[in-house]
Amino acid sequence: MDIYKLLEKEEFNYEDIKEIRKYHLDTYNEGIVISNYQEFINKIFLIVKLWPQKEKNNINYLFGGELAIELALQGNVLNRRKNNHCYPLKKHSEIVLYDVKEVELGDTKGSANVKDAFGNIEYYSGAETKSLSNLDKGLLDKGYDTVIINNEKILIPELEILFLDSYLQKELNPRKEGYDYELLLMEYELDTDKIINYLEEYYINPKINNDKKHYDQLLDKQIKAIERILNNGGKIITNLENLESQVNLFPKGKNMTYAGILIDLWIPLGMNNIVYKNKYYVIEDEKYLEKLKKRIEIYSLAEYQRYEELVVEIKNITGKNQLFNI
Repeated sequence: MDIYKLLEKEEFNYEDIKEIRKYHLDTYNEGIVISNYQEFINKIFLIVKLWPQKEKNNINYLFGGELAIELALQGNVLNRRKNNHCYPLKKHSEIVLYDVKEVELGDTKGSANVKDAFGNIEYYSGAETKSLSNLDKGLLDKGYDTVIINNEKILIPELEILFLDSYLQKELNPRKEGYDYELLLMEYELDTDKIINYLEEYYINPKINNDKKHYDQLLDKQIKAIERILNNGGKIITNLENLESQVNLFPKGKNMTYAGILIDLWIPLGMNNIVYKNKYYVIEDEKYLEKLKKRIEIYSLAEYQRYEELVVEIKNITGKNQLFNI
């Protein structure tokens, strides 16, 4: 198989797709889909050959995730000053496409060919990335960056979005030189205000909206989880003592639960808080319920504080980098 001849072709038949598929599988090793620079270039270019990123001024997809940052590091982003630190390529375990207009794929020849040749690729619509959600319609279409690599143009999301995506994800196996978002900051001057705006609009606000729904339901969930244990057969006093003992022994921490009970929200319970009603032990003590409501409010405020700290962290990181690059 001559992969370079395939890269020169403009049209692909069934046998060509089979050859590309074989090449992809032959170079797949223990979860790694890209091991070196040549594989990186070959696979990126083959995908683009099979399915153009842009047709008639319409975006079909952008390369996303860690692969998009790799493109920015190995190539040159148009209209962005680069510091050229020449970071070595790292191994990649996935191919991710953002802003895909056909998430299900198969409706066009190009998208079907990519699916047949490369199989397990992650696809995201224009409304989300790995870390961000509720993106404004057309945001990725209008604000993409263009990488020049091996004299070819490859389209990726804005560097500010890639930075944020990487920062919020933090890859498990970074290069010894640092995390992807750190290297991106070292290579290019990024717009801090834009990053913070994206963080607030497409990460924090959706999280707060989801958290509010979650916290609104916590009181009912916590009480019902406790009542299930109290009514689990045997003497009520024994069940209550066992529950108290188990909760006290259980590790503390965010989202730690015992039998559906959030440990951080646990408030010691006495027989005076419990009533027997319709053959079922229930918690209807207003003082206890009010204490739990206050605990949930404090719990939620701590989460919102974490979001505020995230904004400060990113401002500090990007601000330091801008000073470094001046």
